[in-house]
Amino acid sequence: MPVEIDISKVPAEKRNDPKFLELLAQMQAALANPKWQAAFCIHEAGHKIYLSRFGITQFTFIGPYIVYDAARDDFDGYPLAVKAEPVPLTAEGFDFEGWLVRVAQAKAAGGVFARRLTNAPDQGDAEDKDEFKRACALLREKMPKLQIDEEGIWKHAQEEISKELRSPEFRRNAWTQANEIKIQIFG
Repeated sequence: MPVEIDISKVPAEKRNDPKFLELLAQMQAALANPKWQAAFCIHEAGHKIYLSRFGITQFTFIGPYIVYDAARDDFDGYPLAVKAEPVPLTAEGFDFEGWLVRVAQAKAAGGVFARRLTNAPDQGDAEDKDEFKRACALLREKMPKLQIDEEGIWKHAQEEISKELRSPEFRRNAWTQANEIKIQIFG
């Protein structure tokens, strides 16, 4: 049975657009492939594992969907996503640099997991990196004197994740979580 792709965020008049139809067909083909399903699930498991280090315990996994971006007159497809329920931050003992590295790790983990644990040609981390850069830009907007080495932090985060993935136990845990996600989303 094919995996259902939510297209409710695509206006009805755009559903015959060749770009939409091409993206829909690409996603349907990828979602029908167990290797791609595994890559999508391990990517999201990476995010979940590193987000949980913030104390987050509530996660919602969102199945495949396509959205229309009117500003670009284009479509974006998401095979899988994780939504984490935020936890409050406290100022007491807050380590800004450590927090920023953990944010980078939470964003970078999906791509590193997919790259290191699957043969997926696209690890899906470009948008994750863009989100990290947008978060850094927002921080600089709020604190203009703040200096952030985005590239350095991102690279450091990827390296630390790669080191952790050397552990067989850590990889087993990642695959266990990925399999739980797969069952929840793909059956």
